[in-house]
Amino acid sequence: MHITYAIEIESPVETVFAWIGNGEKAMAWMKSVTRGEIIQATPEVVGTTFKEYVEEGGKGVEMSGVITRYEPPRAIAFRLESRVNQVEVAYQVEACGEKTRLEITSDVRWKFPINLMSIAFGGQMRRGILAQLAEETNELKRLCEGEEKAWFELKHGSC
Repeated sequence: MHITYAIEIESPVETVFAWIGNGEKAMAWMKSVTRGEIIQATPEVVGTTFKEYVEEGGKGVEMSGVITRYEPPRAIAFRLESRVNQVEVAYQVEACGEKTRLEITSDVRWKFPINLMSIAFGGQMRRGILAQLAEETNELKRLCEGEEKAWFELKHGSC
């Protein structure tokens, strides 16, 4: 299943990339990722391996990942694998006048028996993934557009 999603954010490319390329910051807007850890970091970032735990609808799955592309502040990509799927995901960031355009592309390959379910429910699964992307990237937009205050509140709580 191939999915593409894009959003415009009123922040510089560097600000948007900082929220994507930093695992701790990324977990602030990726609400489905409840925890993560670096398994092995590489000096060039590409090849860094990690695990993350993703929860959706009260169910969770552990995903193993590797960074496959890292070109700050323009692009980062990952390969993820769990017991239910394999995902290739890429984030492309580009300046668009005063705004930044973020494009996310994902290729999801379901494992048995989910692959059989995707035949009947593929459209519904796609709509669910797109809804999650919209919710998470809207949170990313909010954080980027009010970066300093938002990050402080996330770390220390609001007044």
